[in-house]
Amino acid sequence: MKNRIIALLLLLGTGLSAQQNFNMTKLANVQFPEGCNDIWGYVDENGTEYAILGTRQATAIFNLADPANPKQVAYIPGSLSTWRDMKTWKNHAYVTADAGNDGLLIIDLAKVADDSVTWNYWKPQLTVGSTTAIMERCHNLWIDENGYAYLSGCNPLNSGGVLIFDVHTTPGQPVLVGHVEPVYSHDNYTRGDTVYSANLQAGFYVTDVSDKSQHVTLATQETSMDFTHNVWLSDDGNYLFTTDERSGGYVDAYDISDLDAIFMTDKFRPKDTEGTGVIPHNTHYYKGYNVVSWYTDGVKVIDSHKPDNLVEIANYDTYTGTQTGFQGCWGTYPFLPSELVLASDINTCLWVLGIEYKRAAYLEGTVINSITKQPVQGAAVTIKGVQPNQEISGPDGGFKTGSNVGGTLTVRAEKSGYFPKEIAVSMTEAQVTDITIELLPLQTTTISGKVIDENTGLPVEGARVRYRALADPSLVFQGTSDAAGDYTLSNIYVGDYEVIAGAWSYDYATVSALPVGMGPSVPTIALPKKYRDDFLFNYAWTVDGNAAKGAWERAVPEPTVLGNTPLNPPTDVPDDLGEICYSTGPQAGSGGGDFDLDDGISRLTSPTMDLSTYTEPVIRFSYWFVNTGGNGTPNDTLKVYLLEGSQEKLIRTYTGISQGWKRDSIVVNDHANDLGQIRFRITAQDLPGSGHIVEAGLDAFVVEETAGSSSTEDLVGQRFQFGPNPFLGSIQLIDRSGDTTPVRFTAMDATGRIIGTGMVSHGQSIGHSWPAGPCIILVEHAGGMETHRTLKTGN
Repeated sequence: MKNRIIALLLLLGTGLSAQQNFNMTKLANVQFPEGCNDIWGYVDENGTEYAILGTRQATAIFNLADPANPKQVAYIPGSLSTWRDMKTWKNHAYVTADAGNDGLLIIDLAKVADDSVTWNYWKPQLTVGSTTAIMERCHNLWIDENGYAYLSGCNPLNSGGVLIFDVHTTPGQPVLVGHVEPVYSHDNYTRGDTVYSANLQAGFYVTDVSDKSQHVTLATQETSMDFTHNVWLSDDGNYLFTTDERSGGYVDAYDISDLDAIFMTDKFRPKDTEGTGVIPHNTHYYKGYNVVSWYTDGVKVIDSHKPDNLVEIANYDTYTGTQTGFQGCWGTYPFLPSELVLASDINTCLWVLGIEYKRAAYLEGTVINSITKQPVQGAAVTIKGVQPNQEISGPDGGFKTGSNVGGTLTVRAEKSGYFPKEIAVSMTEAQVTDITIELLPLQTTTISGKVIDENTGLPVEGARVRYRALADPSLVFQGTSDAAGDYTLSNIYVGDYEVIAGAWSYDYATVSALPVGMGPSVPTIALPKKYRDDFLFNYAWTVDGNAAKGAWERAVPEPTVLGNTPLNPPTDVPDDLGEICYSTGPQAGSGGGDFDLDDGISRLTSPTMDLSTYTEPVIRFSYWFVNTGGNGTPNDTLKVYLLEGSQEKLIRTYTGISQGWKRDSIVVNDHANDLGQIRFRITAQDLPGSGHIVEAGLDAFVVEETAGSSSTEDLVGQRFQFGPNPFLGSIQLIDRSGDTTPVRFTAMDATGRIIGTGMVSHGQSIGHSWPAGPCIILVEHAGGMETHRTLKTGN
């Protein structure tokens, strides 16, 4: 077949970097417009090294004689596929694709030194068990040291379980010789007639295939996050390393020296991006190190000489986009004789990296109570000033961690209820330093306080009070006031605290720095009368509905993404109190839609508000809404209602994607008559069967009195103004920022009926066709939404 060489972009010089890169350097980066997947290496008979790269449309081969200037020697087109995997045996390469109908791509590399390769797509009809089918696609493959190829995920054959082919007897002409368990295999590693198969939620299987026609299952093992994506064996065969392709997943290390008693020795994930939902992909073991592709974290290299203490010693970030999601580094290849590391990135494709393999300096020991000498469980031990790391002490007080550099380093140990402690420790690369850290327990006391109404001085029953230690924000103590407004906190640690108190129908009150146990009394806290809820406390909003999952929940949200689109809120509204909001399914998962709202509605309703003392109450709130993915145009909704007694009135309907937290407001008098029985409701809906992703949020809820304010005053923000007001005929938009970019407006009459919508920019007039009477104009712009009240006197 004739080679096809395409134009591509070769980037040389300084590497892209979203994190601090250390012990790895960039030599070259080659990009393809279609994006890429896996990578493998090859060495010809002259010792010249090559990279074999999967793109979404082809398999590309590069000569690495000059690693800083990779030379493309082949581009073999194939089916459009997100997934390709490739391995070599002698002078042939074998490539799978898990989309289309390529079968198995077989590349003859005998003349690659002459920039010439030939290939064919092998699509055999095979019979495995009772199933006969053409092998059109497989997910992955491995070729062992004896020339047997083990193909994973070749549905519908063997239910996706591993198929075994002889590729050494007749090179380039595989022969089916056996199979393993009919359990879907995502990837596998085989050595010495033993198959180690990564079977996703089934964990990993260990199978004897010394007789290729008859397999024997030796062991099975679940992994730490129940999604075993790939496996790799240590050089001595005593340890197996796995990745769980989930948000916040780990590289696990398992002692498999006794298959009847497999156990985990350690697990690792990067500390500098912990909590952001980053996802590991593939790990490879090379001479005591695990070289790992970690999607948006790039390449991570772990010192695995001590499988019971995995320590990161090198990193190169190939991706500079968002921290989470299925983007970034797909695969690595660390096995070239030159010890160059090849990496493939979904977005930026081929990377050629240099590396300095260094041993970690290990720190191991025990944390104990300095008075009782008993173990302290749950203490965080951190080596400061180096690549981020932290280990939590176990039930026996023990911990194992390490640093990517040696020397005299500062070690900090801390746990709630103890004074933190820092010590200087001398550590040496490739050696274990053993220490005992003694933590002094904090002194406790009991305090009492009172909460009153700021206006009347009367006690406030049911007020929530939170004390948060300034020295250790993880130390939080909470209480609730009784009928006399009194509260008591027992076993609170002596120290300085931030105090926040609040209750439904009141604003919050704060004390920025209150000494506890060091003064004669605790001050009385006075709450201003006002409805405000940042959801720091649980004021008993109610949740109901029929959604299958993802209902409203009060919690700290965890970020989720789909591509580059944020789904779940990454945080609550900035600058409000606390870190909590209401959101639909606030948990992160391995996929963006793991915990979103599904197949139904979820309603969130406030407690009753008595606004009868207000003249012109306005409800302000921040909302989040994302509706994307699935089949067809996303058409789900987020709706806002006001409830007057038992009657419900629709006020807002949001669709699409809000592009972050947005602010909105409701003029209550425009929608309700009896201000003594008002409730606020927000309803998220996912239409059954559509598969759309629906995520919603609510935060920063407040009711304010606007009587006496200027009729042209913005209810939310101060960017826009409409004039004249009242107006006759038309009204003009004034953008105080001076920006002339058009913004979207929606105009409604006093009943909520839409009377006008469209785009308007600074200086333009609208309202010509609106009926006379009160009007509400919503203006949506990049910074949020503003609400304006106007009056049209006539035409």
